[in-house]
Order: sequence, then structure tokens, then C-alpha cells
Amino acid sequence: MPGTQALIIPPIDNLANDTIAQATNLGILRTSVSRQDSVGQDDGWDFYQFSTSEPSSLTVTLTNLQADVDLIVFQDLNGDQILNSLDWYKSGTLGGISDEKLTFQDLKAGTYFIEVYGYNPYGFDRSKAPSSNYQLSIQLPNLLPKTPQLQFNEFKLEDASGDSSSTTIMRMK
Repeated sequence: MPGTQALIIPPIDNLANDTIAQATNLGILRTSVSRQDSVGQDDGWDFYQFSTSEPSSLTVTLTNLQADVDLIVFQDLNGDQILNSLDWYKSGTLGGISDEKLTFQDLKAGTYFIEVYGYNPYGFDRSKAPSSNYQLSIQLPNLLPKTPQLQFNEFKLEDASGDSSSTTIMRMK
């Protein structure tokens, strides 16, 4: 898309972002972000953290999959660093190597987490998790520069010459 900018963040150590506490911090989103990494038997989960400073619409996609990899976007409302029923979340859990895509309209300002993981029908046993590279993208379609607000001050015109003719030069006061 013309004029769209994306920040591509290079891969990091696969085990560095395996918990919410170790989430890769993407900061306050001001532009689209793309991240390449992998999950698998040695690295079952990847967590990312991002913030929005105002209500935003955004789309989170997971592409270039070689195995069944899913994603969850959530807000840790109770601050316990565990995704549970007290938290707000939305998940993409399509089967196979289908791209995952989650779209949000008017996402409230706040801090959010993304969890990327290999689907494992056996639960949390990493030794049975599928391995796959992936590309995570966060697009901000409505993030446009703010239009400056024009402010009008009251002003008066006065006749600079005092003759009230139609050719009189007026000045603002």
C-alpha cells in the first residue's frame, strides 16, 4: 500500500520470550510491525507485548507457516501474567498451515500481549509441539497523522483612516 511503513524487527533468541514476563516489547504502536521467528519442540510459545495510546483498529496476522501455529491476542486485566477467564482475549485457531488473522475495531488504549504457539492436541507438552517458522504482522490501517485543530480567536476590524470609505484599509486588532 503506498505510503504504508512497516518496522521489521530481526529474530531474537528463541527462548527469550517464552513467558508473559519475558515478552518481546514492541512498544507503543505508531506504525505497522512485522516480526519473524519460530516455535516448536524447543520453543513452544512466543510472547509479544504492545501498547496503544488511543483507541485503534488493527489487524494481527500470522503467515508463512509450515505447521499448525495459532495465536492469541489478550489483555492481562488482572495483572497475574497468566491468560485466564478473568482476562480479555481473542484467538485465531485455524487448522493446518492456514494463515491466522485477527481484526480489531476500536481496540481500547492499553497494553496487550500476543501469544504464538504450535497447536498441540496433547496439551502443554513441548516435545509434541509442531515446529514452524512464522511471520507475525500487526497492521494499523487507521493510524493517520492527526489533523491539527484550528483555533480561531476573536478579533475586531477598525477603520485605520477614520473616513469609513469603501477603499479604507482595515487593520485587525
